[in-house]
Amino acid sequence: NNSGAGFKLSCLWREGDAVFYNNIAANNYLYGVKTTGMDSCDTHHGSVNTQFVNNIIANNGLSGFEILSGDSEFGSLVIDHNLYWNNGWDKGTGGTGADILIFRGLLNNLTLRGVEKIRHNTDWEENGLKDDPGYPAPGTRETGRYRYPTLSFFSAAGQAALLDAGTVDLPSSLSQLLDLFGIDEQVCGKAWDIGRYEICQAGGG
Repeated sequence: NNSGAGFKLSCLWREGDAVFYNNIAANNYLYGVKTTGMDSCDTHHGSVNTQFVNNIIANNGLSGFEILSGDSEFGSLVIDHNLYWNNGWDKGTGGTGADILIFRGLLNNLTLRGVEKIRHNTDWEENGLKDDPGYPAPGTRETGRYRYPTLSFFSAAGQAALLDAGTVDLPSSLSQLLDLFGIDEQVCGKAWDIGRYEICQAGGG
């Protein structure tokens, strides 16, 4: 529900580690994720190690992502295992139904709608999904974990799309941070769920 973007990375975001796993970027007026800065901001011809993985990108007015590059290079930028839904719906913002908008210096800009078009034009979203996300009903507790309330822009119909649809492992830098802060985050099932909540069902993952 931000006026600009859910996550905004300015200018020199490409220069180091920026790892975004299992977040929700939703209901933002313009973008779910906006990466700004071109030309002098892009000294490595793309990202050193920026990763957007296992996230829900939903209901953002202009587009899900805006990715800016000074040229055609994106470096080691990783975008995968994300779930997209209803992005670019707001005509008042200039929305064009895009999940990813790409601006590449003097090259043609790209408007990518759906994971098939993203895969065809980039190296991203080999495991991405476009589906209606959902969460289980609130108020119950199973296998030591709370089930969370349904968020206003989610329906329960697409909950199955989230389950075990993320990566099998987390990046080592993120695992080290979880250990440092004493966070015992555990996967339920064969892989991580997409989005903020790891949903554990009765009797197993």
